[in-house]
Amino acid sequence: MPNYPNMNWKKLTIEGLAIVVSILLAFWVDAWWNDRQRVLEEEVILGSLYLEAQGLVVSIEETRRYVGAIKDSTQKMLNSSVASDDTMTDDEIDRLFINVLWHITPESTRAPSLESLIDSGDMDIISNGDLRRQLGTFMIDLKGLRAEITRESEYFNRTLIPFVQKHVYMAQIYSMESHWPGDPERTYPSYNLVEPNSTVSHRDVLESRELQNILLHRLTTLTNILEWRRSVMEEQLELIIQLTEGELGIQPNK
Repeated sequence: MPNYPNMNWKKLTIEGLAIVVSILLAFWVDAWWNDRQRVLEEEVILGSLYLEAQGLVVSIEETRRYVGAIKDSTQKMLNSSVASDDTMTDDEIDRLFINVLWHITPESTRAPSLESLIDSGDMDIISNGDLRRQLGTFMIDLKGLRAEITRESEYFNRTLIPFVQKHVYMAQIYSMESHWPGDPERTYPSYNLVEPNSTVSHRDVLESRELQNILLHRLTTLTNILEWRRSVMEEQLELIIQLTEGELGIQPNK
């Protein structure tokens, strides 16, 4: 066995330990940096989700009010159609038509930050397990609401609009001022149509059995939107906001 009498074993040991320590330190710094980056990334995502959740509270409330107003107009038109009110003027009948020619689109239920987080499979970036579960549950309910809105939108475009375009003098209808459902102070931008040379009565169209059937089914699609997880989604959003505030250290306004 070779003998190295002049070798400084103490020095070699110290140098070896120094190398090992430096490697371990490098690993620790790398792990600390990755954890820090993860924390920062989570804070950014939570910030986006927090703002989005607050916006969704307002959006869902506005959607229910908007759809509720369309349903009220549809109900009024259906009742007028069934009752065959001879005292109703042609202008009042046209007003019924213009009021039901509003609709809602699925885009009103978009939640880009939440959808991106779930679709990318990065939900684990959210360290709070309760918040993860609430976000997942809410997304399921939001997609359910979107499906109901999609059914209403498709029925409007495939059934109601073709009927109206076939049987109603559209230029006469669209020359009237139209107010936003649920917001009577807000008017739809004018089409700037010239006044028609002649007018027609839509009384026979209003009282047709086909229109009654169309309006009746539309009441169903509108009701399904209004009743979908009623109040539950708002409660979910409030809890999501509370949990997110806790993670971000935000003191809620009293």
